[in-house]
Amino acid sequence: MLTDSARRIRLVATGVILVALFATAAWGQDDHFPFAPFRMYSTTTPASGSITAIKFYAKTADGTRIEIAPDELGVRRAEVLGRAAELRKDPGILRDLALHYQARPGAPRLASLSLVFGVYELGDARPVAYSEHTEAKWRAR
Repeated sequence: MLTDSARRIRLVATGVILVALFATAAWGQDDHFPFAPFRMYSTTTPASGSITAIKFYAKTADGTRIEIAPDELGVRRAEVLGRAAELRKDPGILRDLALHYQARPGAPRLASLSLVFGVYELGDARPVAYSEHTEAKWRAR
């Protein structure tokens, strides 16, 4: 059985947590998680909007063009999107990703690595057009 002071402490703690939950639900950002809504899962793409796909293309030392999945480079899609401006500013960061990839057993040596955004344009919730543009490119010297 709880003492009166222990009961008061629990009530105050519960009140503080509830206030934090309600306040951050209304005004919180993703950084306030777990109290704030995690907006990554609470948004939708308009039926006539666009969807951006992250792609990495590389040229091997023998000139073959290959597509490399982000996880093979040691990054996640969200990390790439979050650091896109930094990658545009300093494409040399792609060198580190290339080195990570080349450390994999059997991986070819890379002569270049490009970060490409593929954009799917939607019309009535169906893809109607596709385009790609290179955001950053690194070349081995």
